[in-house]
Amino acid sequence: MNTPLINIQAVKDYADLSVAIKERKYNQYILMSQDRFLCDLIGVDCVDGLVDRKCSNTLTTDDDNLLAIIEPYLVNYSYALYVGSSMKLSLNSGVATLSGDNATVIGSQSRINESKKYVLYAERLAIKITTFLTDNADLYPCYVVPTCTTENTSYNPYFGL
Repeated sequence: MNTPLINIQAVKDYADLSVAIKERKYNQYILMSQDRFLCDLIGVDCVDGLVDRKCSNTLTTDDDNLLAIIEPYLVNYSYALYVGSSMKLSLNSGVATLSGDNATVIGSQSRINESKKYVLYAERLAIKITTFLTDNADLYPCYVVPTCTTENTSYNPYFGL
C-alpha cells in the first residue's frame, strides 16, 4: 500500500503542521498509520479496496463518506507518529537531534505526552469507523465484526513507550 488515503493538507489544517514539511517526507507517517492502525481496525482487505478504488478513481459516495470518517483518524495517528520522531535526523553514525534557529527542542516526555494526546483521540474516532462499517455491512463485506473484544487500555504496544 503505497498510496495514502489522506493528503498532507488535512494534517496541516488540523494539527498546525508546518507548511515547510514536504508531502513526500510526511507521507511515510500517513502510510505507517494506514498499515499499522487502520489495517488492524478494519482489515487489510478493506484498506486495500479503498486504496484500489482511490487509485482507479472509482470511489463511491459511500467510500467518500467512510473516508471522511477515516481522515481525522489517520491525521491523528500520523501526527502522533511524526511528533515522536520529529527533530531527529538519521546519520551514518546514528540518530542526531536537530534544533532550529528559534526553536526549543521539547524533552522526550513532552513528545510522548503530545503523541499520546493524538493517539487517544484517534482511538475514540475508531468507534465511528467501525460503527459506519457495521451499519453498512452489505456495502463493506470486507469488514468482519470482531467476535471478541479486548479492552484497549495500553498505549505501549503502538509506540513501545
